[in-house]
Amino acid sequence: MSDSLWSALGFWSFIFGVPMSGERHRFQVCVSTFSRENLPDRHGFSVQLSPRTPVPNGFIIQSVKGYIESMQDDGKYELDSIALTEAWEMKHSTRGKDAFLVPLDWRVRQDGSLRLETKLWFSSSLDSRLHCQPNQVSHFGTLAGTLEYLEPPPYAAVTTREVIILWKNIDKSASRTHQDYRNGKDLFIFWNKVFTA
Repeated sequence: MSDSLWSALGFWSFIFGVPMSGERHRFQVCVSTFSRENLPDRHGFSVQLSPRTPVPNGFIIQSVKGYIESMQDDGKYELDSIALTEAWEMKHSTRGKDAFLVPLDWRVRQDGSLRLETKLWFSSSLDSRLHCQPNQVSHFGTLAGTLEYLEPPPYAAVTTREVIILWKNIDKSASRTHQDYRNGKDLFIFWNKVFTA
């Protein structure tokens, strides 16, 4: 089949939101630039998200599931599950920034872990379940999102992330401003892997 015909088929498959097998890896989401991220009351790690090659406008979608566990100095144990989906709007060469942040309230005088698995894929359109509020700061910041774990469509080129962040503070200061917690120095990455399919 000629290159021009392949290009035409790839264009129309993108328009209809179903990349052909020969095109799907063009839309693979790449994870790069791993770094620490510090906000006044929470700290953690961030990455940059971008399609493998320049693509028309669309969305990087990430479904997240996992849990956070903590053990307090009085012996109280807590386990909470996490499930959500969020989306970054991509315009040509733009990138998305994603951060896994652990609030101080989860860490001061506590041992614990944040364990997450995410699925990332590129879509030419936004799922109707992802509510977009570009001028409001919500649970997802200014991103579109839902507190529901959405499965990637069967045709998507999926990038999987597995992350485990640990902290051991049960014998440390009870002051939120203590240097033990400054710039998230109490947090460390136990597991950080990226897989593509």
